[in-house]
Amino acid sequence: MKNPKQKPDWLDELRLRAEELLGKGKDKDMTNADAFAWVHELQVHQTELEMQNEELKRSRQELEESRNKYLELYEFSPIGYFTLDKQSTILEVNLSGAALLGIERGSLSGRRFQLFVETDLRPEFNTFCNRVFESDFKQTCELRLVKNDASLWYAYLEGIAMRNGDVKQCQIAVIDITKQKHAQDEEARLKDQLFHAQNLASVGILAGGVAHNFNNLLMVVMGYA
Repeated sequence: MKNPKQKPDWLDELRLRAEELLGKGKDKDMTNADAFAWVHELQVHQTELEMQNEELKRSRQELEESRNKYLELYEFSPIGYFTLDKQSTILEVNLSGAALLGIERGSLSGRRFQLFVETDLRPEFNTFCNRVFESDFKQTCELRLVKNDASLWYAYLEGIAMRNGDVKQCQIAVIDITKQKHAQDEEARLKDQLFHAQNLASVGILAGGVAHNFNNLLMVVMGYA
């Protein structure tokens, strides 16, 4: 934090400019007109410096506001954001990502994301990571992940490779789709029940038709008898 008594930079620059003008005046007699012109030049220079200082303050404030907005969007987004290396080690994670895994963010740094993937699906996750690092395009997949309390949930992953200097990293967005998957499973179950009901109805109609025909045939036989 700056000392409140510390002079702003533009005052030092103004002082140097004044000393420069005074130095020029030592080599010749300074008339009132010259003095007035120099004072006016100093005033103009002071005004320009003050305007630059105000512009700098506004730019700094806008930058701070943009940074705060970015942090709010990143940290509190409903989507979990992870930065991984090629070994799936977690380098960075937002608060939402840590909440999705049910663990404090400080405990995630340095751990492998693969450990939170259901064991049977880890080869699929490794394939997904390889596709991300080998391609310049976004890659997607669906997996079952394991929370810190061992509960399972469905996740939709979007990943893309980004460069951090000379190092390539994987940026992954993780979305909880558990409710959607359960809704799809319930819809599939209801469709299956409807299919069986329609089959039973068809069998009933067929049986009714056969019985009707058999009854007609039986009536003919009884008539002959």
